[in-house]
Order: sequence, then structure tokens, then C-alpha cells
Amino acid sequence: MLKTAWNAAREWAVEARRQQAAARQHAQVTLCLAALAAILAGIAVGIGAPSVSADAQTPTATLPLGWPSIISLVAGFIAAAAALFGRFVQQGSADKKWVAARAAAEVSQSQCFRYAARVAPYSGIDDAAAALLLDQNVEAAGKMAHEAGAVPRSDPSARVAPPQPMDAAWYRTNRLEDQRQWYRKKSAANDQAAGRLRLLALTFGLIAAALGLAGAMQGLGYLTAGVGAVTTIAGGIAAYSNVERHAYLAASYSGMASAIASLLGRHEEKLLTDAQLVDQGETLMAAEYAAWTQRMLGSSDKG
Repeated sequence: MLKTAWNAAREWAVEARRQQAAARQHAQVTLCLAALAAILAGIAVGIGAPSVSADAQTPTATLPLGWPSIISLVAGFIAAAAALFGRFVQQGSADKKWVAARAAAEVSQSQCFRYAARVAPYSGIDDAAAALLLDQNVEAAGKMAHEAGAVPRSDPSARVAPPQPMDAAWYRTNRLEDQRQWYRKKSAANDQAAGRLRLLALTFGLIAAALGLAGAMQGLGYLTAGVGAVTTIAGGIAAYSNVERHAYLAASYSGMASAIASLLGRHEEKLLTDAQLVDQGETLMAAEYAAWTQRMLGSSDKG
């Protein structure tokens, strides 16, 4: 039963990675379409400004189907495509499928560690009852993912299930230490991503301001057409790149790494028994999964 439950956890993990990649790709495509539409609209405005003849001091007429009109039509088409693609993405809900699949994977995996160590809720009951309870808990963990439309995928990795029975030394090395390193790495990666995205949005904001100032000068009025395009790109980066999500994950993952280190230290100092180490370790993980899931689903709804 442990092997079956572990395989289910790994399959949900594979689906979570697949849906996360899809969600990122969808956001990038939507941002690129919106940016391209804004750039083309700015170009159309810039080259479509009526020229003024030197002798008559009156604007000269422009052809209704000249380049400015054609570019404007293309920009409108791409903007509509961005909106339709955004709706398609929202209906597909790759973001929610990712969150639901990851939650199913993590909860199922946590139940496997509890079962292998025979800590609550698997302590004090016979093997048959414990195996049945594990199966029920793993099935319940995958229910939300199934309802979200996620589908478990086969896992080609060679990562094996915890041994049965599982001792504290194995758990420290292969669960807590592994997770601590993972949280530290992900915290640094998300912090760097948030910093890069903020800098990118700021850069486009400064470019928009520079274009506005330059456009106020005589003979450079056409540059003001680029202000709206660049501002739209800056806003799109902030909206579609999830800067706030990266910042939240950086802080949350850093806190988890510290909490796991504290747990390992207390066990090393004999302040926790082996059973307490597993119980408190999985309780800590479960609390992080619950907070992560709530935060991610909330930010997905806002997006």
C-alpha cells in the first residue's frame, strides 16, 4: 500500500510540473500579444499624424487605407487575439490545476511519511487498518485535483518510497534535509525573479517618461505615441509576471527553511523523540501546503 500511495503522490507531482509549465507559457504568450498590440498601435499613431505643408500651414490629407490604418487594424486584431487567448487560458485553468495537483502530491507524500513512521494517524492500529486509512487519505488528497481537471501522469523518475519501517536518520536526510535545501534554493530563485521583474517594469516606466519629455520638444511630437505602448508593456509585466507571488514565495520558503533547520536542531539536542520529529515535521509541511494553496488560489482568482 505504501508503494501504491507513493506512486500516486509522484504522479500528481508530474502533473503539477506540467500544469505549472503550461501556466507560465500562457502568461508569456498573453503578455507578448498585448505588448505587440500596444507597440503597433503606437507606431500607427506616430506615422499617422497629419503633416503640415510649409506654404499653406494646413494639414494634408492622409489616405484612409494607408499604412497607419493597416497597422491600426493589425494592432486591433492582435489585441482581440490577446483578449480571446486570455479567456481561453482562464477557462483552461492551468494555474488552478497546477495548484491542485501540487497540493495533492504534497499531502499524499506527507501521508506516506507518516505511515512509514507509524505516527498519527497511523499509530496504535494494526497494519490492515493503517493501510486502509492511508489509501483513504491519499484518495481524499487527490479529490480536489480531479475536480479541478488535473490528471495524474506517470512518473519516470527513480525516486523511491520511504523504507518501512522508517527510522529517524533516514527521515532527517531524505525528507527534512532535502526539503530544507529545496526551500532555500527556491527562496533565492523567487527573490531574484521578483527583483528582475521589478527592475524590468521600472525600466519601461522610465522609458515611457523619457518619451513623454522628448515628445514635448519641437519636432519630436511623434514620440509621444510610444508613451502609451511602453506604459502598457510595463503594466503587462506587473500583471502577468506575478511579481507579488514571487516575493511571497521568497519570504515563505525562506521561513520554511529556517523552521526545518530549527526542528532538526531540536531533535539533535534530544529535545524531540524520533516519533515527534516525524509528526512535527509533517505537521509543519502540511501547514505550509495549506497556506501555499490558499494564497495561490487567491492570486489565481485575482488574475
